[in-house]
Amino acid sequence: AIASHELKTPITSLQGYLELLAVKTEKNNDPFFINIVARARNQVKRMTTLIHSFLDVSRLESGKIHLETQTFNIGDLITEIITDIGETNPDHDIILHPTSPITVTADREKIGEVISNLLHNAVKYSPSARKIEVFSGESNGYFEFSVKDLGAGIKEKDINKLFDRFYRVVSAEDKPTIPGFGLGLYLCYEIIQRHKGKIWVKSDFSKGSTFYFTLPVTH
Repeated sequence: AIASHELKTPITSLQGYLELLAVKTEKNNDPFFINIVARARNQVKRMTTLIHSFLDVSRLESGKIHLETQTFNIGDLITEIITDIGETNPDHDIILHPTSPITVTADREKIGEVISNLLHNAVKYSPSARKIEVFSGESNGYFEFSVKDLGAGIKEKDINKLFDRFYRVVSAEDKPTIPGFGLGLYLCYEIIQRHKGKIWVKSDFSKGSTFYFTLPVTH
């Protein structure tokens, strides 16, 4: 937690310098440097997300994580996140199936983290499968969200451990399939649990996965 907190200041400075550099390179209209700066900004975003994940884990374990609840239309939040992810991942087609407006009382930022994490995972674990489908709706007093991909899928032996802290799915060669620390799904699980919801996954190995979560609906 201390190391993550100390890293925030230099990362924020680096992000600011890259923003300035991005403006300069766009004015010069040099495709090579525009591409390099864009890649650097993406790496800083990854580092920022990782630092926030470590801080969230430390807060969860110390019981200091605080939910800033508000009542909002969760459909608007889903649309916002899909738009942002779609812009940075043009190789994937994220299809949002329409639904009626649904209101929940929750921490909007943290639920946004869960939705974003599940969508990013769908993109990350299906590099050659373009289509990703997003469903949402109300069932028995709960809002239900799901993300379906046609990617690598998950072996049955991994499914029960998938939401454990630091758990990584490994390949047949005993190597992690995708770089990372195994914190994303653990944080998703803890956030949803604290909102009195449920999170789970159904998967067919080599054919794709569908991740789900529920939240109580506000009437």
